[in-house]
Amino acid sequence: MKAPGLRKKIHPFAPLTIGPALPRAVLLGKPGAYETYPFEPDVPVFKVVNKIFAIGFNKNSHWFLNLKTKPDDGALLCSLFSAITPGYHMNKRHWISLDLAADFPVWEVERLINCSYDLVVAGFSKNERLQLIGASGD
Repeated sequence: MKAPGLRKKIHPFAPLTIGPALPRAVLLGKPGAYETYPFEPDVPVFKVVNKIFAIGFNKNSHWFLNLKTKPDDGALLCSLFSAITPGYHMNKRHWISLDLAADFPVWEVERLINCSYDLVVAGFSKNERLQLIGASGD
């Protein structure tokens, strides 16, 4: 039984089979990845070593995923796919928003998530990267 006044945490990435469910599984499957809710209970933020690599949000009844990208890649992706736009509430050069309700290849969603994660991890020190993969470095 829940205490009075406590809201059940809304978990937007769980109910759909394709769309939000797949990205959430891929995001949390990355080494050291975890989910937080620092903004709102329905805005999941995915981090690795306290650095954001993805943010989920609902806009106009569509779930989106903000992902980090290289500036040239982001501009190209936005020009090629209608499901990808410059990052909503983010630095438009370094982030893209992916409409999860759009007809978009699953392998491409996974590739974009992997690229976002890899860009963030590439900014870590060698020691942080070694700790992340469970290796011991000196």
